[in-house]
Amino acid sequence: MNLEALTQQELATLLCVEARTVRNAQKEGLPSHGSGKGLSYMWSEVFPWWMSRNLAVALSGRAAGAPAKEDLRSLAESERKKAQYEAEMAEMKAKKMKGELLERTETQKAWSDFLYQLRDSLMGMPGRVAPRVMDADSLGEVEGVLKDEITRALGEVASSDAPHAA
Repeated sequence: MNLEALTQQELATLLCVEARTVRNAQKEGLPSHGSGKGLSYMWSEVFPWWMSRNLAVALSGRAAGAPAKEDLRSLAESERKKAQYEAEMAEMKAKKMKGELLERTETQKAWSDFLYQLRDSLMGMPGRVAPRVMDADSLGEVEGVLKDEITRALGEVASSDAPHAA
């Protein structure tokens, strides 16, 4: 392989890219000599140009060989997504200020407190109910005692500041 008269395919192989990438780079100013079947590349000219181009691309954040149109579309899409996100955030902020939206941590704490209060009320039930059940004369009376106690326990929880449906 003559490094001072490389074919397009030889250059692509040396640069570890496809021949199409070499053609695209030529449109960006890749040094070449001749045209058509006489087209050749000199490694001593190509290598510094290639390294400089790739460094400039890396510093700009643009993908190597990416057309400017795609960059503009990508930028426009990013701006559209950002605007949508900002609108959603503004809507959520307004709902929170109106009291229509709660912080997740506040909601979790309220429900946790509610469930602990319900648990405590229900766990105290056997001690309160056992003596009354022992004095009951019929199954109907036992059911009535249990129903009264469950209603009392649920009433306690419902009358607290715990969350519940309106």
